[in-house]
Amino acid sequence: MELGVTHIDTSDFYGPHVANDLIRQALHPYPDDLVIATKVGVVRDEWRGFEAAAEPERLREQVEEENMAAARLCLSPEDIAVLDGLA
Repeated sequence: MELGVTHIDTSDFYGPHVANDLIRQALHPYPDDLVIATKVGVVRDEWRGFEAAAEPERLREQVEEENMAAARLCLSPEDIAVLDGLA
């Protein structure tokens, strides 16, 4: 933060709750200018690879999961969600 970082990108597909717990432990209370964005649209498959999950119902489920993740970050759920995709 002291080097001017104002944006952190995270997602539960990095490891359920792991990244968000580390961010909260390291940075909370957050600076006023910090933006924490979380991605949806990709999930981990059974082999720990990445799988596109951008169908409307799957996106809704992921946004709901990210709303719960926001609470783990001590944030309000309406902050930011970013649609990610696989090329």
